[in-house]
Amino acid sequence: MFGVLRKAFVPDLPKTETTAAEPGNPNFIKDPQKIIKLLQQIIESPPLCSVTVRNLNKTFFTSILEIQPENQLIIIDELTPASGNNLLNQHGELKLFTFINGLHLTFRLNGVTREQSGNQIVYKALLPETIYYPQRRSSPRIKADLTAIDFQGTSRDSGLLIKGIVSDLSRTGLCITLAKSGNDILYGDKLTNCLMLLPDGSTFSFDLSVRSIRKHGRSGLQKQIGGHFNGLSPQNQHKLDRTICALERQQIRKRKN
Repeated sequence: MFGVLRKAFVPDLPKTETTAAEPGNPNFIKDPQKIIKLLQQIIESPPLCSVTVRNLNKTFFTSILEIQPENQLIIIDELTPASGNNLLNQHGELKLFTFINGLHLTFRLNGVTREQSGNQIVYKALLPETIYYPQRRSSPRIKADLTAIDFQGTSRDSGLLIKGIVSDLSRTGLCITLAKSGNDILYGDKLTNCLMLLPDGSTFSFDLSVRSIRKHGRSGLQKQIGGHFNGLSPQNQHKLDRTICALERQQIRKRKN
C-alpha cells in the first residue's frame, strides 16, 4: 500500500548552489545504503516534494511512495498540477527537492517511466546514484559560554571516565573542553554512556564518536574534542532541539545587550 501524502510546500534550492557531483565534496551522498536510508526517511515523514522538469521554469509537486532496494527502484506519485505529467512522459527525467531535519535535499531521476498500479498511476525510476545533502553546513554549533553544561562519558578504547565542559553544541554533535585526565583520548574513539547536565536541570544521555582533537589554552595541557552523536532517539533529539533553541535565545539577548 502506497503512503498517504502530507501536503507541505518545499521551496526550490538557491540558484547559487549546484547539484553536480564533485569528488570529495561532503555535501554529496554517494553510498547506496545511505541513499536508501535518506529516501526512506522521506517516506516516513512525507512532505510534498518539489519537482522541476527539464527545459521548464515551473515547479510541480509529488511524493515518494515506495523504495524497492532489491530492484534498485524508486516509485513516486503523479505530479501536480497534472500538466507536469505530460512533460514527464516526454522527457523521462526530473529533479526533486525536499527537506529532512530542516536540511534541503535534492537529486535527479533519469529514465522515469509511467506505470499503472491498481487504480493509481505512478512513476518509477532507478534509485539516484548521488544525493545532494549539505549536512556539514546546515547544523551550526551554538556557543555554550553563557551556561556551563557538564559532560562525562567513558572511553571505549581505554575505559577511562572522561569529564569536561561543553563549549558548543549542535543538533548533530558537540565540542567539549576536557580536564587533564582526558588527554589520552584519540581520534576515532567512541565515548559511551555520555551524560550532559542541561540548563533546565535534566540530563541528556548519548554515545559520541570523536571526530576532532585539538589543544586548548595557552599551556596546551587541556584538549578540546569534537564529536558526532550516535543514534539519538526521537525523544532525545527533541530534548536537544529545545536546549539549542534556549541557547540561541541567550545568544540573541547577548547581542542585543
